[in-house]
Amino acid sequence: MKLDHSLVALVVAVSIVPSLSMAVSNTQVVTDVRAFQSVIWKRLEGANWVLDGKRDAPRIVYVITDPNCVWCHRFWEVSRPWVESGQVQVRHILVGIIKHNSAGKAAAILSAPDKAAALTLHELNVTRGGIAEAPVVSESARNALAQNLRLMRDFGFSGTPAIIYADSRGNMAVMSGFPGERMEVVMGSPSPKK
Repeated sequence: MKLDHSLVALVVAVSIVPSLSMAVSNTQVVTDVRAFQSVIWKRLEGANWVLDGKRDAPRIVYVITDPNCVWCHRFWEVSRPWVESGQVQVRHILVGIIKHNSAGKAAAILSAPDKAAALTLHELNVTRGGIAEAPVVSESARNALAQNLRLMRDFGFSGTPAIIYADSRGNMAVMSGFPGERMEVVMGSPSPKK
């Protein structure tokens, strides 16, 4: 059975923004799913993310990632043509869940003066262990990681990478795991460097 995108968006909206469930009863018909999606997009925009790409790139893709996730690194590698061409900005929402040093590495990136440069440094050196753990995890980094983990759980994800993007109709779409052959769907176009 194929679920209607509007129904899926409503279920996601109600689960992510619990106060919305009070406004929706079994007898009400929700006609403006985009309003619910707008609330969810605003929550993502307000999250603690690290920009990868140009701020003015026309397409935004959110990815919940752990510094020790090999599939997150693979997503970073495969996304380079879109990011470097300026077509897509990836907003990395860092969590620290895979290994004992994941939170320390994520905190090092989140605490860096240039978070984007720290993320790039980490990704370019993943095969050698990536970025060093923050010697001390600041309270702001600890809070950011807790909020990001809560966001991940609110979306119903249990692993990384977890990807949120707009589909071809402009509706919110989610994907758990590495997209593989669906990378062009997530990025919204064929690879700029084929």
